[in-house]
Amino acid sequence: MPSSRCTVQGCSNISNHSAGISLHRSPASGAVRDQWLRFVRTHRANFAPRGIFVVCSEHFTENCFERGLHVDGSKRTIHSHAIPTVWKKGPEKLSSARSRRKVRMNT
Repeated sequence: MPSSRCTVQGCSNISNHSAGISLHRSPASGAVRDQWLRFVRTHRANFAPRGIFVVCSEHFTENCFERGLHVDGSKRTIHSHAIPTVWKKGPEKLSSARSRRKVRMNT
């Protein structure tokens, strides 16, 4: 069973429809799956899933999705050929989170 969190390094998003974040299952096999793996391994070299893994919607461009009604908030489906290409500002988010922790610890 795939994880319930995004597998991309520095991202731990879960599905949150009110925030517009959805999780998408990797293809089971083939060239598109290989590209998903390459994307995740760019910053997570030892990533070796045994089966399907998930990547959140923040790592895909908007043109990777199709909406049934083209209305914000409507359900999106990902195209079968979609490949994650967007790196969140993970390191900046991590460093700012660390900074907040340091401030709290020093207070």
